[in-house]
Amino acid sequence: MNRQLKLYILAGLIVVSIFAACGIIAAATEPPTIVSLKNVDGTIIKSGTVGTAVYLYGSGFYTTSKNISVKFGSVETPAKIESGILVSATVPNLAPGKYYITVTTDYGVSNPVAFTMETPAKVSSINPNYGKVGYTIILTGQYLNLGGKPTIKFGSVTAPSTTVYYVTSTKLYVKVPAVDVGVVDVTVNNGFGDSNSVPFKVVP
Repeated sequence: MNRQLKLYILAGLIVVSIFAACGIIAAATEPPTIVSLKNVDGTIIKSGTVGTAVYLYGSGFYTTSKNISVKFGSVETPAKIESGILVSATVPNLAPGKYYITVTTDYGVSNPVAFTMETPAKVSSINPNYGKVGYTIILTGQYLNLGGKPTIKFGSVTAPSTTVYYVTSTKLYVKVPAVDVGVVDVTVNNGFGDSNSVPFKVVP
């Protein structure tokens, strides 16, 4: 946690302590509000991977009972009240896609805030695992397509998008681009990072 975020939390705790001493917080009876999501560096985020620390900024998080629940869609995740304006949580293990984060306290449920799960593609096989330039091969795996046509590389050479077709989340067809004869590593990028590499032999 960086120094700036620590100062934010400390300032928030001081304010909460003062308000609690004056009985102000106990009087709050409205649902919480999420204003923004930030990472540990204080940068606003809209997506992340499993295990990522997410800091929810807003209001109405602190209650006298200190009961709080943070959910990504219908999945609850461990959360901690850092102050009346800040809650920390961890991205749970979810399938790729868009989810809505909500915070629930004794006084109701917050507004939903969109969050996208980032999951790199996983390639399990290439069939066939050898071929000439221009041949069509089939890649199978997981998360190959998450809403847009993926980028496929043979070594450092990117296959033209016009040669990538019949794309689903588990299978795609691609023509071998103009690469040198020999073994190259094939990877798929679905917009959330490169997949594992799978060897492919380019033959004359």
